[in-house]
Parts: sequence; structure tokens; C-alpha cells
Amino acid sequence: MARPESPVDYTVPALGMLAEYLRRLRISAGLSYGELAVRSKCSAAHLKRAASGRTLPARPVMLAYVRGCTGDSRHCMYTELIYGRAVRAVEQAKRDFRRSGVQPDLQSVGDVAGLSHALRNAWAQEGRPESRTMALSSRWLPRSTANAITTGRVPRDLRQYVAFLQACGIDDESLAPWFRAWFRVFGRLSARDAATTLQTLQASYDALFTYLVVYLEDASPSEEDRQRLVDIMQEIAWGSDWTVTPPNVAQLIGHAPRP
Repeated sequence: MARPESPVDYTVPALGMLAEYLRRLRISAGLSYGELAVRSKCSAAHLKRAASGRTLPARPVMLAYVRGCTGDSRHCMYTELIYGRAVRAVEQAKRDFRRSGVQPDLQSVGDVAGLSHALRNAWAQEGRPESRTMALSSRWLPRSTANAITTGRVPRDLRQYVAFLQACGIDDESLAPWFRAWFRVFGRLSARDAATTLQTLQASYDALFTYLVVYLEDASPSEEDRQRLVDIMQEIAWGSDWTVTPPNVAQLIGHAPRP
């Protein structure tokens, strides 16, 4: 008598769901693992691991398992769907395991080395995602750039800087100290360059608003330049689909430098 199969491992729920689905297919087909191995041309050991929930099966093994149980293409399509969920869940579980509890110390950042250390801490806190995964989040963050930042380089392109932070899970409301650290290291831009940044940063309205607030904290642009910056934000606000409150932008006209 065959030994009963071990229970599905649901440590990663999406992976457990995939394993449970594969088991149901085999049982519905009335096949032993030995018989399925013949039909799928995969070893019985690989097939058992695929349906264990403990490890993510290779995609070819997973598809061979399904085709060995049924020739119905609808099963393959559905399996691809739950397999994709399992892949993402396993990647997230790995990131959670690697996640660091060390908070980036932005207050002490005063040079490039300090900013680099803070960026790498942010990356570690997010679970050290792979460069290829981070690159998918923004066209301003090539894989090579993401990898370079994680190994010590600080991007001088603010678009890459913001894209990297967003790929590390830094939301718009948390960007202010990162902008302050950037200005301490690289200096405050001229009003003209700040205007160009607002027009080319390709970030959300909240991120651009935060950038402008931080820029004006210690900057002393002329009233004409200040109004130009505010006008740019008004144009972005009115010309976008974002839910914004344009009067908040106008309030920046009278924004006083931080003591």
C-alpha cells in the first residue's frame, strides 16, 4: 500500500494553492506519480516536489505535470495564472526574509558616502529587491543604474534618485527628508534648474509638491522666480488627472525660509 502523501505546505499561501491544484488534477486523472512520470516525461520525484508546496517548481515541470494530467488547454491557462501568483509570492517571501530593520539615518547625511549608505539601507529595508525587478518600476531606472546604486554609487540625476527610492517602497509623503539630504550633498539648484526639474521629474503631483516645498525652505529666489515655480505647479495640477488642491500651490508664494 502506497504511503499517504504529506500535507501541502501552506507557509507561502499562493504556493500552497498551486500545489493543492496540481494534486487535484492528478487525483481527478486517476494517476499515480509513477504513471504521471511516464506521461509527462518528468521524474516522479520532480512531480512530487512540484505538488508539495515547499518549493516553487520550474515552469516546464509545472506545465508537463498539467499536460500529463489533462490535454485541456484551459487547465494550462489557469495554471499559468496561479503559477504567476506563486512566483510573485515566493519572491516577496524571499524579500521579507532578507528585509533589514535598520532605518536610513538621513539627519546625519552630509556627503556622497553618507547618502550612498542611506540609499543602501533603504534598499535593504525593502528586502534587497533584484535590480531587474526595480528597473521595471520606472523608465528612469535602468537595471545597471539600480545595481550601481546598491553597490555604492549615488546617481546625480534626480529622476534616477527618486525612481530608486520609489522602487524601495518610499512613498511620496516620505520623500521630503530624502530631498533635504540630496540638497545638502549636491547643493541647492538655481530657480531655473529647479523649474526644469519640476517639468522633467515625471513624478506624482505629491512628490513634485514635496520637492518644491523642500526647495523653497532654504532657497531665496526672486519673487519672479518663485512665481514661475508656482505657476509650473499650477499648470501640472490643472493639466493632470490627479486629485489635487491647486490653492495649496498658491500658498507657496508666501512660504518663508525655514529658520
